[in-house]
Amino acid sequence: ETCVQVADALRIHWSVDTKQGALRLGFEAALPPDTWIAFGPSKPGTTARLMGGADVIVAGFKGARDSGPTAFVADSFISSYASCSVDAETGGVDGVCDDITWAHGSTLAGGAQLLSADSSDGSVFIEAIRPLGLTPYDLEFDHPINPDVPTTFIWAVGRIGTQPDGQPEAAAWRSHALLYGKSYGELRDLILTSPPDTQAGVTACRP
Repeated sequence: ETCVQVADALRIHWSVDTKQGALRLGFEAALPPDTWIAFGPSKPGTTARLMGGADVIVAGFKGARDSGPTAFVADSFISSYASCSVDAETGGVDGVCDDITWAHGSTLAGGAQLLSADSSDGSVFIEAIRPLGLTPYDLEFDHPINPDVPTTFIWAVGRIGTQPDGQPEAAAWRSHALLYGKSYGELRDLILTSPPDTQAGVTACRP
């Protein structure tokens, strides 16, 4: 398993499961449970404003302000630097939305799955899995990942707010720009199968 320290409060773990053709991800954060964490490949060929067009896994805990928070992961696509919204008249989708919302409610979309989760003592850990390749239902929203080829990945964190009336759950994923100082970044030309310390701009997890 590989672990990188992308910020003081956030570590991202991963391992490549070649038998399943999948990427296993672990998000380890010293952050409140009402925090979303996003990680995934940017749009191929993009060199600036990397979040636009990115294919990310968003993970966190729904209902963290209530008595029974529930962990979630959502295969998601970023069309613009805005919270997810659906136009009530046209049905148009925009922003940081899960693939099911992009697919207008089809539960066949979205290939990510939650494996395990824990929230205690001011920290969270969420483990998820996503396909390396494309599924027939996510061709418009996902980018294939070749773990042996340099790929730029983006990450971000933010607070989970209140879901607006008439909007999908993803609309509660608030902007990352107002909290934590360093709340977003990128790992450029990352090779998932190579050790972190051999790659420029990548910091292996500290003990």
